[in-house]
Amino acid sequence: MDIARDELTKKLDEISVEKLQSLLDLALRTTAAAADPCHEDLTCCVETSSLLKKLGTLKDREKSRPVPDDNDLEEPVSITGLETFSLNYKIRWPLSIVISKNSLTKYQLIFRFLFHCKHVDRQLCGAWQAHQGVRALNMRGTAISRSSLLCRSMLKFINSLLHYLTFEVIEPNCHVMHKRLQTAKSIDEVIQHHDLFLDKCLRGCLLLLPEFLKVSQYCSYRESKHRSVFYLHQG
Repeated sequence: MDIARDELTKKLDEISVEKLQSLLDLALRTTAAAADPCHEDLTCCVETSSLLKKLGTLKDREKSRPVPDDNDLEEPVSITGLETFSLNYKIRWPLSIVISKNSLTKYQLIFRFLFHCKHVDRQLCGAWQAHQGVRALNMRGTAISRSSLLCRSMLKFINSLLHYLTFEVIEPNCHVMHKRLQTAKSIDEVIQHHDLFLDKCLRGCLLLLPEFLKVSQYCSYRESKHRSVFYLHQG
């Protein structure tokens, strides 16, 4: 995310997918992922819609929840690569028997949500650090003081959310799937266990509730307001 930030902050029609791919290849070669014999099958892409809009097309949404209209799932005012960056994978036979196109889409949704949350976390960290520069000043009761308190609360929330998604949803479900695959007696059972894993991850990550994503979007929006308040008082 750091080395590709300049490219990801551009508008969709200005992003060079080739440059992002070269940066991804560099990251893969310089990490433990280089030991994976299939790491070259991982590629990147830039979607044409935000994650919130993409979730509106997910057919596996909980039946008990009303499906929001397209007007309710509004796109951000200015979409950049940070909202549309995704990973793709060249699924080869016989793996393609288990991982269908629909399964790959679910993996991409989970990745994009984690990527989005990590981006919001970094933005809030930057805003919080900016507030620390005026911490020694007596600004109690001012707009910048209230902004700092709200920023800290949102930072705690997004950190807790990332911990929950990673260590209480994805990792435990992955271990459960791995154990079940060890005892699978047919390819149908393998597909069933894999699909169950993805569905549990989607539900645990609250991605079957697209309206929840608006919370993280609100945090990102408020972060920009915090910076505005800070620089206004600095001036």
